[in-house]
Amino acid sequence: MSPSSSQIDQLRGVLADRQMVVVVGSGVSVAACGNQEVDGHKVATWSGLLEHGVDRLIAIGAADEDGERVLLRGLIRSGKPDLMVNAAETITARLQGRSEGTFRGWLEETIGALQLQDKTLLHQIATLPGLVATLNYDHLLEEVTGRPAITWQEANAVQEALRGSREAILHLHGEYRKPESVVLGLASYNKVKDDPHAKATLQSFALSKTLLFVGCGDTVLDPNFQQLITWGKEALQDVVPRHRLLCRAAELGAFQQKLADAPWLEPIAYGDDYTELGPFLRSLVPDGAAAAGAMVPVPSRLRSAQAPSLDLSGYREAMAKYYGHLKLEELDATSSDMPRGIRVTEVFIPPIVRECEQFLPRAMELPKELQRRLREQEALDGTELQEEELASLLRTYLDQSPQPMLELLADPSHRKLVVLGDPGSGKSLLLQYLVLAWAEAGDPLLGDAPLPLLIELRDYASRRAKGEVSGFLDYLGRAESLRWRLDPEALEHWLRHNRTKCCWMASMRCLIPNCGRR
Repeated sequence: MSPSSSQIDQLRGVLADRQMVVVVGSGVSVAACGNQEVDGHKVATWSGLLEHGVDRLIAIGAADEDGERVLLRGLIRSGKPDLMVNAAETITARLQGRSEGTFRGWLEETIGALQLQDKTLLHQIATLPGLVATLNYDHLLEEVTGRPAITWQEANAVQEALRGSREAILHLHGEYRKPESVVLGLASYNKVKDDPHAKATLQSFALSKTLLFVGCGDTVLDPNFQQLITWGKEALQDVVPRHRLLCRAAELGAFQQKLADAPWLEPIAYGDDYTELGPFLRSLVPDGAAAAGAMVPVPSRLRSAQAPSLDLSGYREAMAKYYGHLKLEELDATSSDMPRGIRVTEVFIPPIVRECEQFLPRAMELPKELQRRLREQEALDGTELQEEELASLLRTYLDQSPQPMLELLADPSHRKLVVLGDPGSGKSLLLQYLVLAWAEAGDPLLGDAPLPLLIELRDYASRRAKGEVSGFLDYLGRAESLRWRLDPEALEHWLRHNRTKCCWMASMRCLIPNCGRR
């Protein structure tokens, strides 16, 4: 059964007015990643992910191989959401019981391993005006659209997305890089169900927007969605149905039964086969030309969707984790008094500095014979200064009032700065603090703060000498020491279009041979 012309016209009108929220379910991820398997499980589906979780429990000794494995798999394969949620709760609780890192690692090895195979449907969803929300944990939509991920826990960001003041992918059930946001087991379902803002968001969708569910399948039966159905049954009983769930023609009758208690939500068939979903979505786009078989041009506001995605949110989290604590590797780890977990922000003291553009103390303080040899080797520019001239420059340098380093960095007139200081004076810690301050300030896509890219030149030079990297972009895309991989193609594209929002920083030793300074 095909949708009526009035239903199509209504959806087109809502899209034209930007009043639609497209809610993406697991069916879209399955299509985008080719229903990819990880360790023999199709983890883009909820049941496949849970089956993988059972195997992980067995592997780490958190469940026995006989009774518990059979019981958990029976719950999962029942296909009944309430039983599956109970299995999910056991998996979540036992993984987290080992450590938060165990749960995070499992999500990264399953959901984080999904790779794009077919971008067609995701590109089409990106062209639909309005907000895109997802019930999936993966970042496939972000990878195609270039939009940042926000979760139900980020109230301010969600409000901005609802108002249309920012573009984002709203993860209603959390995203894998933020395990605390993931709605998987019973406890997490109860948490999001009782969260005032998450509840208000769903209700706001139902009251003020038109919801279009794409690839959601049995989403209508999960506990979180059931809360919306229960609320909507009373609150929307006098409202003309305007929310839609897309399904295949063969599934229409089954969905009508599943949604018997939700008259405000109508299933409509987009066609007989999954391949017809994309063309159906194209037909909805205002002024679209789906009948001619042409892909709808991407609006200018979404042209970044065709550019590679730079995951700044993930980069921010990685930098906060990596630079958040002092590096104490050089201390004696055998001592029982070995300090651990010292936060940089707890010990950092902003340095005060003097400008030395003329005096250049790190060169002028060298012995004259060393200065002469360096000039002969063309390793040091400039002419030899007389004692009186050097003393005058020194007095001028010392007569300056020291200035707070952070104030100088905030001055837009200082586009290029070199920080000099003795070993241990805090130069590297300053750069570490600047990256950390940016990472902990909030969403990196908000405001005018530049993106910090910190290159540890000792590590870079070593990798460059070994032929492991060919340049800074390659280093940022490969260096394991950074604990995060910035895609070189995406980073280069971002830099070319955001030249005024980038801050290159390097930590290095003095380049004067045999100087010994940093």
